[in-house]
Formats: sequence, structure tokens, C-alpha cells
Amino acid sequence: MLYIVVIYGGHITDSVERNNPIKTLLFIISVMIFSNIPIYAQEIGDESNLYYFSNTLPKNLLLGTKNTFMGWNLVILGAGAGAVIPLSQTNADQEIQDRLENSLGNFADIGDIGGSAITLAGINATLYIFSDATDNNKLLETSKALIEANIITSVMTGGLKLSVGRERPDGSGSRFNSSFPSGHVSGSFTLASVFDSMYGHKVGIPLYVFAGFVGLSRISDNKHFLSDVLFGAALGTAVGRGVSKIHKNENKESRLTILPYTDGINSGLSITLSW
Repeated sequence: MLYIVVIYGGHITDSVERNNPIKTLLFIISVMIFSNIPIYAQEIGDESNLYYFSNTLPKNLLLGTKNTFMGWNLVILGAGAGAVIPLSQTNADQEIQDRLENSLGNFADIGDIGGSAITLAGINATLYIFSDATDNNKLLETSKALIEANIITSVMTGGLKLSVGRERPDGSGSRFNSSFPSGHVSGSFTLASVFDSMYGHKVGIPLYVFAGFVGLSRISDNKHFLSDVLFGAALGTAVGRGVSKIHKNENKESRLTILPYTDGINSGLSITLSW
């Protein structure tokens, strides 16, 4: 978006004596010195892989975590937590589990494989290598966002599993691999959220649908309760949105430019704001 404002005469040009070329020249020079003031500008250049993983990645992990708990992302997490309480503290979770168990049959294997950590990591690595090799900057930013979001989601999911220690519906797993929240679902919704943020709903909605299928498959396989799935979905969505915000801003450069203006009669300033 671009705005251009031209200020004629007034208090600005009254300080410039039009009949005094020296003062007029000094005025123009002083304006040019202070022109092109960046409002928000981050250098976007060819960043080496070593620099990204050693310098940029740690910073983005901190900023992405902060963004996860801000604005609408906090609302999404709150909605997920709000759904967990009535489901987990009543018989609703178990009743839904009993009805949906084995509802997908062998089709659940698609969701189990598609939402596994190995599959998601493979997708992420492939995207990063391909985008870096082909100089596809947008896809590279997307793959970086996905790397960061996956790390944050994995740490948060693992921390909650260890802290809550909820037993899985089928009694499998341990405290380190407990039921709440679903790692398959949080990872799948992270993927969907990142692509939705970076490429729009045409790409994001199909991925969200598949992520929902992953959640249903985990219930069908008797590995998770509905509350595990709902909070995993909220967590993955919030993290993906929060991290993607960093990379969407990196692709934009917002600047304030101030230049002298004259039409031979009037003098003034031309102010341009782009973002």
C-alpha cells in the first residue's frame, strides 16, 4: 500500500526564503539527509544455512513462542482449553470414544501415518532442501516457518504430555508419551496453519481438513480422547499462526520517504509511506 502526501508552503516552506538560493539549497540538503527513514525494515538477502540455524532460528523460536500467546492465537488456545474442561471432567470424553472407536477401520492408518512425526519431519526437510536448491524464496520462508513451528509445537506438546500424564484410552504409552494432547494432531494442524498463513485458504483449508481426519483417526484407533484432539488442534493452529507472522513480515519492507517538492512557485515536502 502506498500513500503520498504533498505539503505546500505553510509553516514548512515559510522558513525557506525563496529569494535566498543558499538557504533554499540548505533546506533541500537537510531534507534529503533525513529522507528514506525506515519505519520497519529487515534486510532480506541470501542467508546461509549456517547463519539461519545458528543465529536466526533461535531468535525466531523465542519470538514465535511469544506470538503464540498473543491476540487471536491466545483466543484459539483459550477455546481449546475451554473445550477440554467439560469433556475431560465428565463422562463425555469416554462416551464419544466408545461411539467412535474403530469408526474408520483400516482408513485410520492413513491419518496415523500422515500425522506422524517422521512424516511431518520428512515433508519439512524436503521442502527446505527443494526451496533452497531452486531459490524459491516464498517456499523457503514457509519451510523455515514450518521448522520453527514444529520445534515449538513439539516442545509444548511434550511438556504437556509429561506434566499431565493422562492415560491413553487403550492404556498404552507412558508418561513421556501420554494422551494429552495429541502429537499427531498438533503437528498436522501446525502444518496446515503455516501454509494457510503463507499461501491462503486455497492451500490451507484442504490441509486443515486432512488434519481433522488425522484427529478422527487417532480417536478411531483408541489412542486419544476427543479433548486430546481438540487441544492439539488449537495448539498447532496457534503456534503455526504465531511463527508465520514473523516470516510474513520478513517479506515486507515498510519505509517512510521524505523528499523536497517544488513546482516553481510553491515549495514543500513530499511524504511517501509504503508497506
